Amino acid sequence: MSFLNTFRGRLIVFNVLVAIAFVVMTLRNLENVDIVGVILLAMLPLASYVLLRKYSETI
Repeated sequence: MSFLNTFRGRLIVFNVLVAIAFVVMTLRNLENVDIVGVILLAMLPLASYVLLRKYSETI
């Protein structure tokens, strides 16, 4: 479980969970997908990646 103790490991697990939730949410209401929610969900992994790049120098 040392993988989950690192900041990078937690971020990767979080991104995988966000991607799974994104796919499930899109498949459940395919006929009326909220475009703002889709854009916000798509930006979450990108934002966490930017945070990882920013703080990987300081950590």
